[in-house]
Amino acid sequence: MTAPRLSEPQVLSIGRGLLEELARLHAAGDVSGVIGTATVLVDDAGAVHLARGVAVDHAYASPEVLSGQPATTRSDLYSAAAVLAHLFRGEPTLPPRVDDLDPGVAWLLGPVLAADPAARPGSAADMVRALDQLAEQRHGPEWRAAAITLGAVGTAGAVPLVVLATGGTATAAGAAGSAGAAGSAGAAAVTGAGTAAGGGSGASVGAGSAVGMGGHTGGHAAAGGISKGVAVKVGAIAAAGALGVGAVAAAVVVLTGPDKHDVTVPATSDIYLVGAGAEEKAMLSDPGTAPVEVDVDGAGKVTFDKVTGKVGACDGCVPESPDGGDQSFGSTGVTAFDGIAGVTHASRTLFLVGVFVGDDQPTQPDDAVVDLTDANDQQRQTPDLGEPFFIGNGETSAGSTQQVKVPSGAKKLYLGFADGYGFAGAPGAYGDNQGTISLEVKVD
Repeated sequence: MTAPRLSEPQVLSIGRGLLEELARLHAAGDVSGVIGTATVLVDDAGAVHLARGVAVDHAYASPEVLSGQPATTRSDLYSAAAVLAHLFRGEPTLPPRVDDLDPGVAWLLGPVLAADPAARPGSAADMVRALDQLAEQRHGPEWRAAAITLGAVGTAGAVPLVVLATGGTATAAGAAGSAGAAGSAGAAAVTGAGTAAGGGSGASVGAGSAVGMGGHTGGHAAAGGISKGVAVKVGAIAAAGALGVGAVAAAVVVLTGPDKHDVTVPATSDIYLVGAGAEEKAMLSDPGTAPVEVDVDGAGKVTFDKVTGKVGACDGCVPESPDGGDQSFGSTGVTAFDGIAGVTHASRTLFLVGVFVGDDQPTQPDDAVVDLTDANDQQRQTPDLGEPFFIGNGETSAGSTQQVKVPSGAKKLYLGFADGYGFAGAPGAYGDNQGTISLEVKVD
């Protein structure tokens, strides 16, 4: 048996990302029908994306799909469980099974691999909850932080799981070749392919033909369901052997680079005014100005570069860095307002923060509070919708670029400050803040 390439927390993290993407797809009334190691893409931050428009991977397809029936949400769940069983084991089986896996993993995946679709769990969201339960039991409540990024296993950009699952490493440009080499009987067959340097600015791949099951020509891959900064172009490969019987069509991945937004955030920008109407604003004393808005629909992660400028917490206060300071006030303790969680920080004031929101107004409870005291030491933050997160100067205290995972359902990112009277209580007293912060927001 081949030893697994990925650690258990990394497999759990991939699984959670895959199931979250399926939950989002299913909520929109759509299904994938082609979940497999060649159509699940993982970027260098560990975010999961789904390729669309490629051939069905028979090694992971549900019994009903193999019999010619149309794919459903529950057949997507079957395929996702088959992929995860492969990753946990380090190699696939045909048909997919869990009897040789750890009992905890078998508890998670076994019911989803039931031959009868009606016997499988009802939704991807149900599977996310079950996965979280198992992961927290095994690795503690901070287990997701332990699986920060797949960069540790050699990825660069976004690559299909076919590369990671077989112990390979790849750049985005080399994903197709590495994936083709994974199968002992595989042969790369990408025709008309253009050059695609990892991190390039829109290099495309030309039309390719896919060798499908039984030697038939497969369809072309099309971009869809992919995060900003990642495009799935046409092209395919044939791979077998280590991936199970038959051939597997794999999308060719091209990095187009993240979207970049140069923004300026005045110190008066009130993070709590996201979606606030006149009635809500009237509840605050000196609420300040609206936060700055950035589109993150479909993104996987956000980073912040070229952060410059200083801000002061009051008229006459000493201007300090966007990381905040304590020359004027000792700490921050702002309470929740209008569906956005409150913010505490034991030793900083007036630091740059962000908050993600979806189509609807945030719904954090009135007593929700996010403690950002240690946020400056975290290389990756995973806020929920409506939870402010620390930006500061965009770097950890050690000087590494901070990455912020975009939560499921996020459509907009708002940038501003968490201010208050003496930095305690309800948001307010924004009007006397001084200065601005300029930065480049990279949305990928």
